[in-house]
Amino acid sequence: MAQSTILMKDFCSIIKEECGLDIKTNFYDHNMVATGTGSRLWIGGWLLNKYIIKNYKEFEGKNILELAAGTGGGGLLLAKYNIKHLTQTDFDDECLKNMKENIELNKDKINSNLVSVEKLDLSKEQTIKKFYENSAIKEFDLIIISDFIWKSELAKMWLKAIDVFFTINPNAEIRMFHEHYPDVEIFEEEMEGSTKYEMKRVDAKDFGETFSLAYIYYIKLKK
Repeated sequence: MAQSTILMKDFCSIIKEECGLDIKTNFYDHNMVATGTGSRLWIGGWLLNKYIIKNYKEFEGKNILELAAGTGGGGLLLAKYNIKHLTQTDFDDECLKNMKENIELNKDKINSNLVSVEKLDLSKEQTIKKFYENSAIKEFDLIIISDFIWKSELAKMWLKAIDVFFTINPNAEIRMFHEHYPDVEIFEEEMEGSTKYEMKRVDAKDFGETFSLAYIYYIKLKK
């Protein structure tokens, strides 16, 4: 199946086949313009699932924060494994509702007690700080993100947000899963030229031909 011909609904059927999870998207229930990109499951979420299956031991015993989780279908698979906790976040109320529905929908397949859903607006430093202040978990071991940039403004937002996360949570590591878009290059260039961060970009083609234009990013503070 060529990457360009995969429809949104196919990701749900593929994840059900490969991971055993039922992922509902509100793309079919609501107006696409009203709900935005977070109402669908994108290729980066599928890549994240493939990565989890292959590298599940990397997540064991860790507190994990998923940013801009949308449907929640990307990181939810982690709750099948021996993680400490997964906190899924988004700023959109429809997405948060959809995430909770998907946790409930899969409660017989995952340990739903290991997952919580929280609202988080990444565009403002104060809301990120407030999230940490109010969170029961004060320090996350791993932060995961999939399909996070599709326009240049978002590249700039993420660069600022990462500064805030590492200021608050300096021992965390970040894993990003993304199909290649031109605007992602803005983010890459800034991170690769940074004196503060170590970033390694890994070609995702090992996960299948479909991911020939996708990458996995490993980011942490330089020591």
